[in-house]
Amino acid sequence: QGPDLPWRNTVYELAFDPAVPGRIWGAMSNTHDIPNDNVISGRHRVIMEGGAAVSNDFGISWKKCDLSAAPALSVVLDPTSPADRRVLYTSLFEKGVYESTDGGATWASASDGLGHPRNLRCCKLHRGADGTLFVLITAKKGDGGELTLDGVGLYRSTDAAVTWSKITGPLQLHWPKDFTVKPGDSQTILLSAAGFRGHGEEGGLYQTTDGGMTWKKLVQKEGEHFGAF
Repeated sequence: QGPDLPWRNTVYELAFDPAVPGRIWGAMSNTHDIPNDNVISGRHRVIMEGGAAVSNDFGISWKKCDLSAAPALSVVLDPTSPADRRVLYTSLFEKGVYESTDGGATWASASDGLGHPRNLRCCKLHRGADGTLFVLITAKKGDGGELTLDGVGLYRSTDAAVTWSKITGPLQLHWPKDFTVKPGDSQTILLSAAGFRGHGEEGGLYQTTDGGMTWKKLVQKEGEHFGAF
């Protein structure tokens, strides 16, 4: 990631400006394997170092964005925003979703309705072509060492991250890992999940075609499913 940044471990996601060649935003972290078993089971610790950064020269040099320190798992761009005032969203593990309306110069929390005070493990963040935003909150162990349902699930915002609502209530999954929204259809979503100890039956690939009102398990092969396209 170069000498300009303090993080050396993982780049989780890149967002390319469609109108400005060479302008890239990155979601970066000093912890790898999120949200896989090493992190969820506690085999290695989560280092709360990371964030978003921007490059204007095709990634040769980078500038760290002014964000609360935490692993950044996603960064997405609103391509309808002005090129000189890009709207961006990033998901920070354990800290929620943040929004910038000035190309990443400043950021503000945009987590109203997200998760639980004991779990803001935001992972993948996605923006559909219609502007709908989705973010996944993944597994966390409770005080007794078992996975908790607190805050876990897939959340949707239809008002540019002003508010969020959970759309996986019928599933009650302990450990969702990834999701894919059908291009051009924000009502159709594939969601992958892992089973864990007494919740092995939860592993599999799930689908909704009505925006989360109902879900159907399509397949389960072994205990963990990582994603689908």
